[in-house]
Amino acid sequence: MGGHASFNMTNAQAKTITDIVRTYVDRYPNIKVGGHNQVANKTCPRFWVPSYMKALGYSDKNIFYKSDKFKNDPGVYAGDHNNIKKGTIA
Repeated sequence: MGGHASFNMTNAQAKTITDIVRTYVDRYPNIKVGGHNQVANKTCPRFWVPSYMKALGYSDKNIFYKSDKFKNDPGVYAGDHNNIKKGTIA
């Protein structure tokens, strides 16, 4: 999702990822959600998951951070997590 070289997520993908995240957090209230780019030298998912999770209204309880020093890091991402949250990509 989002491709390896560029951010090309569709509106349907944005809606689906938001629905999946909400379903998992509802089902597993102590889950921590993070992006592949937080734990490996990868660019995917091409957006910063902690910022996206905050935009969805989740607290640090549900956000994975590699360490506390990254809690306020806005991250580097190609996509707009606010549009992903709304299920629309500009």
